[in-house]
Amino acid sequence: MASDSNKANDLQHESSPYLLQHAYNPVDWKPFNQEILDRARKERKLLFISIGYSACHWCHVMESECFEDQEVADFLKQHFISIKVDREERPDVDQIYMDALQLMTGSGGWPLNVICLPDGRPFWGATYLPKERFLASLNQLVSIYIEDVERVLEYAASLSRGLKGMTEIVSESSSPEAIDHSIAIKTYLEALDPIYGGFKGAPKFMMPNTLEYLLHCVSLKPNAETHELIKTSLLRMGYGGIFDPIDGGFSRYSVDDRWHIPHFEKMAYDNAQLLGLYAESYQYFKEPFFKEIAAKTAAFIRSHFIDPDTGGCFTAYDADSLNAEGILEEGAYYVFTKDELQQQLGSNYELFSLAYNINDYGYWEKGNYVLIRTSSNSDLAAKLGIDELEVSMQLEQAIQRLKEVRKSRSLPLRDHKILLSNTAMMAIGLSRAYRFALREHPSIKETAIKAVDFVYNRIGADGSLLRNHTGKRATLDGVLEDYAFAVAALIEGYELCFNENYLTAAVKLKSYVIEKFSSEDALFYYTSANSRELIRRSIETEDNVVSASNSVMAINFYKLYQLGFGEDLKTRAQAMLSQMRDRVNQFPKNHSNWLRLSLLLENPFEVTIISGKKAFKWSDQLDSTWVSNRIIAASENNSNLDLFRNRYSEEQTSIFTCVEGSCSLPITDPKNYKPINASL
Repeated sequence: MASDSNKANDLQHESSPYLLQHAYNPVDWKPFNQEILDRARKERKLLFISIGYSACHWCHVMESECFEDQEVADFLKQHFISIKVDREERPDVDQIYMDALQLMTGSGGWPLNVICLPDGRPFWGATYLPKERFLASLNQLVSIYIEDVERVLEYAASLSRGLKGMTEIVSESSSPEAIDHSIAIKTYLEALDPIYGGFKGAPKFMMPNTLEYLLHCVSLKPNAETHELIKTSLLRMGYGGIFDPIDGGFSRYSVDDRWHIPHFEKMAYDNAQLLGLYAESYQYFKEPFFKEIAAKTAAFIRSHFIDPDTGGCFTAYDADSLNAEGILEEGAYYVFTKDELQQQLGSNYELFSLAYNINDYGYWEKGNYVLIRTSSNSDLAAKLGIDELEVSMQLEQAIQRLKEVRKSRSLPLRDHKILLSNTAMMAIGLSRAYRFALREHPSIKETAIKAVDFVYNRIGADGSLLRNHTGKRATLDGVLEDYAFAVAALIEGYELCFNENYLTAAVKLKSYVIEKFSSEDALFYYTSANSRELIRRSIETEDNVVSASNSVMAINFYKLYQLGFGEDLKTRAQAMLSQMRDRVNQFPKNHSNWLRLSLLLENPFEVTIISGKKAFKWSDQLDSTWVSNRIIAASENNSNLDLFRNRYSEEQTSIFTCVEGSCSLPITDPKNYKPINASL
């Protein structure tokens, strides 16, 4: 970050912490907006667009080496209009230029830097470059543009055609054949690491939606090999250095193949998804360690990610923090030296060093260790010939001591930007943590409801959403990701506390999406019809670390159909999957949430209706067990929802199990209820 002695550029007026970090660079940065784009066209000046995010280590490195350099700043000002973009605020912009970079170079990443024509069409791109290579590239590009502009225009036009072609998704078959899950499972089994879990190789991302799909799949169609791979993945991730056993929470990814050395940034979207996954997996596997991971992650989220005033969710924590010498260093907050551990832990050190591998296996660099486990408490107890409870007590004492040590360290920088989609994802994760693992902690339920209410209270009168809610400012139109996860959070919120207003709001958002985001086919555009079109109107379909907005929306349609809001919604979900079928079958690893949708459509889906004075009490009993393909709807009063029509009785609480509108006779004792898809 440049010195405040520099004159502030136009980013000083932004709310994004990432953009504000660049507000005092000597580069004459501009925010990405229509006024700046119109100016570029008017002045016929090339655009230099640099995209990053606050927790990006190499973004900070390039800032230090290039964007704080006066020579670079002068060259950029002479030849370009320079635009800085926070990829988390503007994922629509990031999608387009990331696709362009991948078309040009075959790879991608951040910082994402592109040179564009005045109309925004790119013709050059790169990620991190040191100063000399960066300046050399800029000089060469300016020369080519001056000397051979027709060549540049031709290349930009060709690239733009390629970018638009990437959004064309046409199924080669119109037959209603089901997704072949046997091929998908075979693909996953070949790709997953049987020793450490997750996908083979490095870097290693956790991909919670992959494990979520496999969990639902194995619960509906038991498979011993899949069962073990899911469990191995969850155990190894929880044991790994990628999980913080002191404060809780997961880092973004591991740089090695055994989950040891993380890239230390912590992202809201990772922790939100993993929280729910571990809670569900605790129910399925009956593994206490998964509950422990969920509890520590929930505690970390509530203390570090949730804004206590609004209930909204902050975005990320940086990988870098100040070390003992006051210098920014990756991982400084998280790692320990052997001497430090011996001094701080005293008599607990011997056991702690065995548990967390303070040895060659756990060593990182510069005398530092990243805590990683390879054995359970019961294994340690057997090895040492002591009681398992004694092992747990000593390790907990050590963890609490190291928590105190960390209080004297400099926390990593927090990106305090609040995005609607992140808050919705966090509401879902917190709700599932409470429902399936942590019912003894009602404060988690309260935090989840507050996060759902954050979403609910920010729906416009017309059903519109804004994306960013940092401080008291909200300026950017929501993208499909915001709407999809908002609807999902409202449905989840209903399952948590049966507030029917949440379903009314979900239906309102659903209608807005259909009106404003529809494409010529079944899928939806990423941006609203109200948004000024960029060089391409994207359609997001691949499930990456975060599931694609279209797959999330399709599942929303199906769940709302099951809750009684129209047969047409099931038809929409089926049509969306039909359009994606060929891609899903061909590339199952890239479409795990679409595969999850297929499981919903192809297997019995139970709507469990509980009506009567004891409905909420009975729902707690039923809902505390995770079951795939089920929604519980409960009302203690005579509800107006179609689901409850002619079911309410003042005298008797009853349970009805319904599949595709066909319902059981009333069950008048919850002990007699058995889920249709139960495999527990």
